[in-house]
Amino acid sequence: MSSTQDARPSNRLIHEKSPYLLQHAHNPVDWYPWGGEALSRARSEDKPILLSIGYSTCHWCHVMERESFENPAVAALLNRAFVCVKLDREERPDLDALYMAAVQAMTGRGGWPLNVWLTPDLKPFFGGTYFPPVDTPGRGIGLATLADRIEKAWKEQRPQLKAQSDQMAGMLRQWLDEGEAATQAPGAEVLEAALASAQAAFDPQWGGFSPEPKFPRAMLVSLLWRLGLKRPAARDMAAHTLRGMARGGIHDQLGGGFARYSTDREWLAPHFEKMLYDNALLALAFLEGFQVTGEAYFLEVAEGVLEYVARDLSHPEGGFYSAEDADSEGQEGLFYLWTPGEIRDLLGPGEGAEFCRLFGVEEGGNFEGGRSILHLPHGRWEADRDARVKAWKARLLQARGGRARPSLDDKVITGWNGLMISAFARAGQALGRTAYLDRAAQAADFILSRCQGPAGLFRRWRGGEARFDATCEDYAFFVSGLLDLAEARGGARWLKEAKRLTEEMLAKFSDPAGGPLYFAQAGRDDLLARPKDGEDNAMPSGNSLAAMNLLRLAALMEIPRYRRKAEDILGGFAGKMKRYPLAFPQMLVALDFLLSGPRELVVISPSGGTGGELARAARSAFLPHKVLLAAPDRGPDRAELEALSPLLEGRGLKEGGEAAYVCRQGACGLPATEVKGMLAELEA
Repeated sequence: MSSTQDARPSNRLIHEKSPYLLQHAHNPVDWYPWGGEALSRARSEDKPILLSIGYSTCHWCHVMERESFENPAVAALLNRAFVCVKLDREERPDLDALYMAAVQAMTGRGGWPLNVWLTPDLKPFFGGTYFPPVDTPGRGIGLATLADRIEKAWKEQRPQLKAQSDQMAGMLRQWLDEGEAATQAPGAEVLEAALASAQAAFDPQWGGFSPEPKFPRAMLVSLLWRLGLKRPAARDMAAHTLRGMARGGIHDQLGGGFARYSTDREWLAPHFEKMLYDNALLALAFLEGFQVTGEAYFLEVAEGVLEYVARDLSHPEGGFYSAEDADSEGQEGLFYLWTPGEIRDLLGPGEGAEFCRLFGVEEGGNFEGGRSILHLPHGRWEADRDARVKAWKARLLQARGGRARPSLDDKVITGWNGLMISAFARAGQALGRTAYLDRAAQAADFILSRCQGPAGLFRRWRGGEARFDATCEDYAFFVSGLLDLAEARGGARWLKEAKRLTEEMLAKFSDPAGGPLYFAQAGRDDLLARPKDGEDNAMPSGNSLAAMNLLRLAALMEIPRYRRKAEDILGGFAGKMKRYPLAFPQMLVALDFLLSGPRELVVISPSGGTGGELARAARSAFLPHKVLLAAPDRGPDRAELEALSPLLEGRGLKEGGEAAYVCRQGACGLPATEVKGMLAELEA
């Protein structure tokens, strides 16, 4: 924010921590943050609430702010007619999910910015996404016109608006509160249906599973890696999709990491914002791709993602930041774009021309303003030129660092950190990289020390303030990270924390009637309905990872009620999974784990929880149906682990050396002392 902007009058958002809310703190709109003051005023003055929801790296949120919310005439209309409330969807995803469902029901579409009008008792009666300031051909009704019409309708057609809002509130409660009646978990036919649906949606030319706009669908890729263990077609679709994304402009060819989605089929032109959760999920998908195929390119891309996050999305004390914006200097993608002349100036005429050929930089450009997005139109460069290309990329990256950077959303969100903890922990165990494990542990320590209070986890930390009750998603994502860290590093600490927080999650989010978990904690008087999320969208649903965590803990600790609860969750979405399998890829990963039967692997080693050759081999292989407990033969850590897991009972070294014990559905083989024998049992 410039000093000029700082000098302008501010509204109530100036006291908030959210970067998104602070972006609107100098608007002439009399914004309130969501909370008691705004809601009380709406009731006392009998005014509708304009609830405007977005997030700090949302391109069209920036456009609407510049065009509409910075417009004094439009602001005056809004201030006169409504109580205007701004909400960061990343701080209150429960409210965002509720009102997004309402707008989708009203209009058939959704997205951000999300603008919805509410009665003083918080029931929605009208909404939409982006609105220009005035009526504009091709862009729809203007916000000024809309404000005038809604103000008039509120005065003259109140009974109709009230009936409409009551009906919508009832529909939301029915859709989001109840869901479907729980049944038993579905069978393998749902996995087959998912594969058939993926094949029908697959783009054989560019990879991916939709026309434009095209989203990465990292969780679907991870599901396909699992199905690909027995079905080569699934593996081929996953590999082709990752190669397409990695070569495209959605992938930052210089700095690593991925933008949120591509606007075209070819993965060329993204909206350039980079989200922590996307990069965590994609790092895992590429890492698994390397484990399955041995393709070095997949590993290089995964490591590039982790390097990007460690460099650009990391708090000095360990937490991971949320996102980087798409815009810089008021233009989308400007930070990432190049002209041939800029490249020739850095590399010289000959090498510059070769770089431009390799990375698709042309005169006239492939994006707005005659500039180009770097991509690999001819596939990967030749192996014998890797060193030269890497040197060129390093020089361009250094030069790019001197440009005005996109803004950084430096909120630390508990659940998103859990996803990235998983990425670093699983990369660390697969590759034997201690630095990755240390980074995962540092982030886990940050969340436990900064985002936790006497009543449980908080969702968001920024600037020394932890705030907002954690959602089911936050608990499930963070526990998943802790379990990956426990398997990667051994020892009792992370496993103990995972179990403690799982119990806390079940206490806070369980429905006494059974079935899936609620998204939000009970007792909120500002929430019309309490959703039970199941569909996996840009991120896994809380229920998807909760089910997976419960199955893993049930296997590691022999806790039957955890398995029953996981089956209860899966059963609660059985009908929807059968009808729309591609909407539930992460939940189908949990179902695949359940149906395959977990392989319980106990490795006892003289070197302790980190283990020796057997533990390293089990960690580096793609074994998605295993749970691993690595322990020393004796000592205090062994005692702590024995208190957590009966799997260690009677398990010791074999002839003084490392031994692996593999069990499946209560049947255990003889202890293995060689990698080949252990892997054969695990893969059986």
